Amino acid sequence: MLVTAITAATLRRRPPADRGRASGAALPPTAAGDPVRRPPRHGPAAQVLAELAPRDSEAVLDKITMSAFAGTYLDIALSDCGIRTFLIAGTGLEVGIEPTVRHAIDLGHLPVVVTDACGSGNAEAVKRSLESPAFAGGSLQADIRGRARDPDRVVEP
Repeated sequence: MLVTAITAATLRRRPPADRGRASGAALPPTAAGDPVRRPPRHGPAAQVLAELAPRDSEAVLDKITMSAFAGTYLDIALSDCGIRTFLIAGTGLEVGIEPTVRHAIDLGHLPVVVTDACGSGNAEAVKRSLESPAFAGGSLQADIRGRARDPDRVVEP
């Protein structure tokens, strides 16, 4: 298992108007234009569920962009291990999972989105984020039991 952790560098690379949305915060940037501060990577709000916590032998990748492939060694690590197909799940379906899926397809990987293990705060964003890659092709979708997802069924957040 490989876990990605978004870092505050992502916020510094975005225009001030986008920083609040990119941080997952509901607050706009401060009046001075300073970015909304994310919780520290090792703070309680950034922790992975205990049941999914990475083991000492598993990698944790700091990602600074929406795609887990941009600016990281993820593609090299997967290729070195001979992995072309992988499962992907997590929070921020529309801002983290979908961009990573699209990038993976461009790099020749076959991502499988575990739809009922992804989170989002907006039903329309979920629908778009699942329908668009399904329409474009190059990725698969399944539920946690491994059943192929029915593209006509909308997954509610």
